[in-house]
Amino acid sequence: MEKEEKQDLEGAAAAAAARRRLVIGVGFWVQGFRLFPWLGVNFFLNDGMGVAASSLQILQTSANLPMVAKPLLGLLCDAVPIRGHRRLPYVAIGGNNFYMVLHQISSLVDVYTFTNQQARKLPIQLGHA
Repeated sequence: MEKEEKQDLEGAAAAAAARRRLVIGVGFWVQGFRLFPWLGVNFFLNDGMGVAASSLQILQTSANLPMVAKPLLGLLCDAVPIRGHRRLPYVAIGGNNFYMVLHQISSLVDVYTFTNQQARKLPIQLGHA
């Protein structure tokens, strides 16, 4: 009787381990698809515009910073209400900041006169030779 119970427990443990490996494998597979958009960006910036690899690494790292701050901002908005509301004011603040950043970026470059020659000089002007 003990031998059968032991075999049942070993079978259940093996099935659980197989499920765990499957879930971890699918998770890694899905996470890999996040890199496909960056592949095109890297080729364009590196080959097309001549941006250095170190500058591309800084760009990718800075693009990941919002994902790092997300849990902290979630805790902050749950713990510190603004005028009795928990999430809505933080969404409004984030939307306002997003609008201001887009407005600043759009005022930097005149889209109609920005030629390909100027685009190639941009990394050098920013100090990324």
